[in-house]
Amino acid sequence: MASYKRILLTTDFSDYSKVAIPHAVAIARQFEAELVVLHVLEPLLTPVDFAWGPMALSEDWEEQRASHSQKFLDEWVSKELPADLKRTSLLAHGTPIREICQAVRKEQIDLVVMATHGQTGLTHALFGSTAEKVVRRSPVPVLTVRRPEDLSEC
Repeated sequence: MASYKRILLTTDFSDYSKVAIPHAVAIARQFEAELVVLHVLEPLLTPVDFAWGPMALSEDWEEQRASHSQKFLDEWVSKELPADLKRTSLLAHGTPIREICQAVRKEQIDLVVMATHGQTGLTHALFGSTAEKVVRRSPVPVLTVRRPEDLSEC
């Protein structure tokens, strides 16, 4: 039987990402596991990036952005997850797929639980989905959760 000691729950703070919470909580309770909640702070592109080439934002601004994001993540974890669970918040900087896979290895994660936005059509064809890429690349099992209203017949 599988045993999960550390479960990675990803969030982008959207309502979509919240649908994975009950699943992650139930599994964490069943296995008395720790929930590691990951939010990835993606690089910002500004119009200046395209017009004048790469221009670095001030370090102060990036530090403030990271500090604000960590505070928001900690508050989100406190608000959205039961207080009786062992939980850790983790803020990463980069692209979601890369940072999720790195967190799996670095944090010794046994299971990833994440929501999928259920993109279809042109958006899915052009960009794919982060969840789909994580499923393909993850060295551990991945549970993807969709909102009930996004489910279509198989």
